[in-house]
Amino acid sequence: MLDFCQDLGYEVLGIDSNQAAVRRCEQKGFRAICSDLLQYIQREPSANYNLITSIHVIEHCPAKYIYQLLKECYRTLKPRGAILLETPSLYSLWTSGRQFYLDPTHQFPIHPELIKFMVEDIGFSNFELLSFEEVDTEEAREFRQQHGKGKVFDWLFGSMDLGFWIIK
Repeated sequence: MLDFCQDLGYEVLGIDSNQAAVRRCEQKGFRAICSDLLQYIQREPSANYNLITSIHVIEHCPAKYIYQLLKECYRTLKPRGAILLETPSLYSLWTSGRQFYLDPTHQFPIHPELIKFMVEDIGFSNFELLSFEEVDTEEAREFRQQHGKGKVFDWLFGSMDLGFWIIK
């Protein structure tokens, strides 16, 4: 993500609570800090960022933490600044019922309506739901070949990840 954002012209900073992940970022030449994300952003000045990304983080956090994090993102974003969140999809049974629980640190699957409620309550002006690559397994290919690709396929093997594009 740091590579991608830097290629778009953003000045980037990585925050991760995992020291090994921070070292990998630093080895690639990025500025990175080992910290809890909420604790870090609470110390940042208001209207300081154009874009905040959080990829596969919120599913590890209690709902109260997510709300506080979103509030701090709102405070630290410049006008018309944005947040991009990504989390495993609740809408794919393959992902939410099978893959999600392989990581014992996951708290709960994140429902898009929960995030939408939170960001509207905080005052964000725009919320857009994004979906990313669908499941590509032997089972998914076999199901698609036998039954086609429709609503049932989407519920079983649809997007593995959901994204939330949120604008201040």
